Amino acid sequence: MTRKILAGNDSIDNYREVTEAERTAIEAADAKWERPPQLFILLWNAACGTYGRYNESTGYFELNGLTDITLEQAIAIYQAGRPNNAAESLSIYSHSSIRTNLPWTKPISSGCGEAFFACSNIETIRVTSTFNVTGLYCFYICPRLHTIFGTVTLGISDDFKDCSSLVSVTVRMNKQGGTLSFRSCRLLDIDSVRYSVENSQPCTILLHPDVYSRIPDELHALAEEKQITLATT
Repeated sequence: MTRKILAGNDSIDNYREVTEAERTAIEAADAKWERPPQLFILLWNAACGTYGRYNESTGYFELNGLTDITLEQAIAIYQAGRPNNAAESLSIYSHSSIRTNLPWTKPISSGCGEAFFACSNIETIRVTSTFNVTGLYCFYICPRLHTIFGTVTLGISDDFKDCSSLVSVTVRMNKQGGTLSFRSCRLLDIDSVRYSVENSQPCTILLHPDVYSRIPDELHALAEEKQITLATT
């Protein structure tokens, strides 16, 4: 039996006894593991900046809150690329294999209307502080997406369609009379709705019935004051 002294912030609940078969499988996997090429580690760390790195302790790559990115997944993210200037279209469009995206180093204000369209396995997204969407369907069909870091500014109506896992996003509607639809986002937190109400032009915000039922009275009152219509489907 192996004994371990728990650190002050550790708990026995973080551990469990493994079966002999599980131990054998773990040992076999460890025997096959090889450290990723140093060149790719350097490229990854440089591309991620302060938002990610290769973790020497775990053997996984990290980025945008994800800490278990495999080498294969990291290569896919790196190859998906990122725009180099505000006028360049994104190559991330319809990348079904990536779990997150490389951070961007320059403001993006055009050519990104369908930036993350049909990225069906993406879990987190990080946008620059200046990310102005000028087209439709930017986050369309991203069923595993749960967090968007950074602020999204919408110039026209948009729909987070089939984003059923989305919990946190800071997005504002910059066009009076537009429609911001979260009708698919049943897990969306109230802070995300509040940000949109506080920072948008007069518009309509469509919410999933589960989210709408959680809106407090004071947020309804604020929306009315801002000439924003909170509605549900």
